[in-house]
Amino acid sequence: MMAIWHAVELVLGKILFKTLFKGAVVCAGEGTEWHYRSGAAHLFLVLHILGSMQALGMTRKVFIVAGKAAGIVPKTEKELKKEAKKNK
Repeated sequence: MMAIWHAVELVLGKILFKTLFKGAVVCAGEGTEWHYRSGAAHLFLVLHILGSMQALGMTRKVFIVAGKAAGIVPKTEKELKKEAKKNK
């Protein structure tokens, strides 16, 4: 589902930023900042962030949480210290 959302987002972004949003996004701050000149461009940014966060959450669930449960992903120092305190 996330792959479909990302594909739709890429297509919409490509089409919309060449037509409806032309000039709506400007690079400033010596290439370190983006300035959005319209509400529609801001909305697209919010939808992009939401889609990215959902995809990253799913990636974390699949690769990190499931991997730790299976013992594939090594534990962090913080987790090891927590376990040591528990076992004392």
